[in-house]
Amino acid sequence: MDKPREGTFKSKISSANYDKLITLTDMANVKSLSDSYIDKRIMDASKSNLRVYFSDGSKKDIAMSAGEKPKNLTALITFIDELKQKQNWQKVN
Repeated sequence: MDKPREGTFKSKISSANYDKLITLTDMANVKSLSDSYIDKRIMDASKSNLRVYFSDGSKKDIAMSAGEKPKNLTALITFIDELKQKQNWQKVN
């Protein structure tokens, strides 16, 4: 993803990466986390959002920026960021 891309893309992850994603999500105990980890003292920090859908039909949205976050949430976000960089993305027409 070294070049800007526009449009909709898709990719498939391996079973091993899926299992690790589930494990890290479980370890982060996402449902119990705060809805926001936005550090208002850092005004120009980029912001990101994480949305997790659960098998019971519920979902959890977490807004984040630079600053303190739970260790397990940071591990989950780091894995997602690394995973998306390694994927073979195909444009959806």
